[in-house]
Amino acid sequence: MPTNKKTISVRLDPKLAKRLEDLARKSERSVSWHVNRIISDTIDSVEAEVAAVLKGVEDVRAGRMRDAKEVLQQLRSQRTERAKRRVRKAG
Repeated sequence: MPTNKKTISVRLDPKLAKRLEDLARKSERSVSWHVNRIISDTIDSVEAEVAAVLKGVEDVRAGRMRDAKEVLQQLRSQRTERAKRRVRKAG
């Protein structure tokens, strides 16, 4: 029977493998089905994390960095502005 799926092999911690097997048994789905679902549900966020790290590395190499004090000051200012907007909105 032809399939458009690709077979891959992974090494799992025995406890994780047991959890997957138990989940498959309880849900009457295959381990493969659960692995596909888990990967599908998380790959976007993992790709976004990697992209953010790579952009950060690129920024550092290009000299686009900010002092931690400057960043903290900006965050505090943003938090203060949000709080003021909430007060105005509530009042």
